[in-house]
Amino acid sequence: MGRRDWVVVGVSVALFVPLVLLVVHVLVYTDAAPGGDQALLQLRVSDVGSSHTPLVGSYQRFGWNQPGPAYLYLLAIAYRLFGSDFAALRVGALIANALAIGGVLLIGYKRGGFALYLWTAVLVAVVMHAMGPAMLASPWEPDVSVLALILLFFVVSDVALGRAWSIPVAAVITTLLVQGWATTAPIAMALFAWALVAFAFGWYAACEDGGSDRAPRERWRRPALIAGGALLVIWTPPFVQELRSNPGNFTLMARFFSQSHKVLGFSDAYRVTSLQLGIRPPWAGAPLPLIPLVPVVNPAAAPAVPIIVVLLLAATVFAALRRNRSLAFAVSAIVAILAEIGALSRLMGDVFVELIQPGWVCGFAPVLAAGWCAYSPLRGTVRRRVAQVALPALTVAVLGFGVANMVQAAHGPPAPSRQDQVAQQLADQGVQIARAAHGPVLIRSTDPGQPGLLGGVGPQLLALELDRAGVDVVVDHDLWNRYGAFRAEPSRAVLELRITHAANPPTGHGWRVVAKVDSLGTRQRERRDRLKAQLDARLGVTHSDTELLIKLGAHPELQKLATQYATLNSNPALALSARTLRPALLR
Repeated sequence: MGRRDWVVVGVSVALFVPLVLLVVHVLVYTDAAPGGDQALLQLRVSDVGSSHTPLVGSYQRFGWNQPGPAYLYLLAIAYRLFGSDFAALRVGALIANALAIGGVLLIGYKRGGFALYLWTAVLVAVVMHAMGPAMLASPWEPDVSVLALILLFFVVSDVALGRAWSIPVAAVITTLLVQGWATTAPIAMALFAWALVAFAFGWYAACEDGGSDRAPRERWRRPALIAGGALLVIWTPPFVQELRSNPGNFTLMARFFSQSHKVLGFSDAYRVTSLQLGIRPPWAGAPLPLIPLVPVVNPAAAPAVPIIVVLLLAATVFAALRRNRSLAFAVSAIVAILAEIGALSRLMGDVFVELIQPGWVCGFAPVLAAGWCAYSPLRGTVRRRVAQVALPALTVAVLGFGVANMVQAAHGPPAPSRQDQVAQQLADQGVQIARAAHGPVLIRSTDPGQPGLLGGVGPQLLALELDRAGVDVVVDHDLWNRYGAFRAEPSRAVLELRITHAANPPTGHGWRVVAKVDSLGTRQRERRDRLKAQLDARLGVTHSDTELLIKLGAHPELQKLATQYATLNSNPALALSARTLRPALLR
């Protein structure tokens, strides 16, 4: 092999070894089961292949489900192969990310040779470093979507550059993204629409050039047929659900979006997107500007003139004047940016951190395109001189980031938080009680575990652990889209388990407290109470997270004190209570 071949091998090793280390880490060093949305994700993945195989995706907070189950089915393969636990889900996410990285590098090498391969590898290494082990090994849809959207950007650009067989790949990736998480749908569908336009132009050109010769037409017809067949197969389950349910998931989505909602608007959407296009973008590892004490993005901190857009436009003009094929990457990047602004403009509610993760591609893509559009049209001596400096520098950069990523991966994903440990302890106690019930167990909680200053421990992990133990879990009717409609049958339950604050367990006939867990030690609890008293003395007594945040907004000088209060795991002590609902059937 030549020198460049060895560099390609070395760069590939630098990018993939961190993923291998993470696979080993999550399989060898087991940790607590997941909480919140990831527990619900594992629960629904475990249903794949059963008589209650999901026909739609994970739940959506507005009362419907993600459009389709394709991502759940994909995860189920790794879930069954690697042990049917949370570690197996993490391996599935790592495999998906590895495939995405491999596809990106392959297209980069095929379309631009050694130079584009190195430029692509550097930017991918930067994204991996920004994601860190926590995101790389996370099966949660917002985390997996980052590298998947970057892969779609490359596949769509490959179609625009004339490769017909990339259109079925683009169709499958777009479907996985759209079905898996509706938030990614606008970017994914916009990129796919651009791919269809490019594909149509290629088809037309082939027909014009081919005359009576069928060979050029066949070059485009077969990929189109395969793409159509793939779309038909992958979209069959959600359409079956729509026909079998009343109302179906598509109907619920249509009703929701036909209603009037307060949305973010174009101005703030532009600002949020601009965060990815400044000199310190989140996709490159810079911290997000957040509203104090809550995981909500502050659009006001966005740059007025995003420098990356300026560079992209300049490079695009240069490539267009030279009529260079690198222009395809620039158009794909511009499509992604415009789609993200349009999507965010219709966003309802707060801009939580995970909601802008699909926008990482809007920072990665223009940097990739600007660099390639600036370099690819160069010719002769200028190109050789630029390559003499740029290619060694890129090689050193990617190897440096590769080593840094390996160090990160060696430490593995973060250890379970105290909150996760509390949820696990409650779940373990619940399994023992539920097994003795010999019938369906109703799970409820007065602590929903929603994001906020104090956080919370909800019933998701308890439901997952009971299901894994063979207990028939049921929930209230309004939770059908989270746990599956077949579980939303509370009338079948013979036992109810309820998570509450330890200070306020349920009262009434038949209730008994079966477990108590405090996430804080005695000293930490005392310190927390002292901090709360100080805040109450300065702000007046507050009874809720929202009230405290509103008052802090008018007293920024107290935010340091409030941050100290929030850094303590300030969840109250929790209790798990049980009551018999009706006698179990004799067996």
